[in-house]
Amino acid sequence: MADIVLKWAIPVGVHRFSVEFRHHTVAEEASVFVDDTLNLEHCNVRPGGTYIFELPHRQSITTEKATCAVYIRLDGNDNKYILKVNGMSFESYKKAFHKRFDVWNPIIGNRATRIVLDKRELIVWGRGVLLTSTRDFGPVEGVETRFVISGTFCKIITFKTDIIRHNLYVGENNLKIDPFFD
Repeated sequence: MADIVLKWAIPVGVHRFSVEFRHHTVAEEASVFVDDTLNLEHCNVRPGGTYIFELPHRQSITTEKATCAVYIRLDGNDNKYILKVNGMSFESYKKAFHKRFDVWNPIIGNRATRIVLDKRELIVWGRGVLLTSTRDFGPVEGVETRFVISGTFCKIITFKTDIIRHNLYVGENNLKIDPFFD
């Protein structure tokens, strides 16, 4: 059997981690890489095993952390791999994440920029840094949260239809950016 490599993109607070789980089936060992850095190496792998690792806590004001576990179950002659984050299935974790955070990935200043709105705290992050923002009622609809990143004016308009929604507009032309779902 060949090596099995599984990859996940895990959003945690204002950051997004790239996780790679490598199962060396012949040697019955596994390695975990987080953002291309070795995190866990040469742990013995067997069906029914659990391999727990923490995503590195990046320095920021948020206190978000994630403990991940990869469960390996024997399914017939094949192994079945299950990722859990903070005790939840990966799908449930992502659903809970997007209930609290809205994420956009526009190109600003010729760079991919991750903008995150914490809907609970009503604060905005750009490129992992807390942004200074102002909030006022908009002339047309809802509440406008305005901020500048890399010299580019941006605004998030909050409005209510059947649920509360947030739209990001970038630049003087108010280019609407669609939300990004990790």
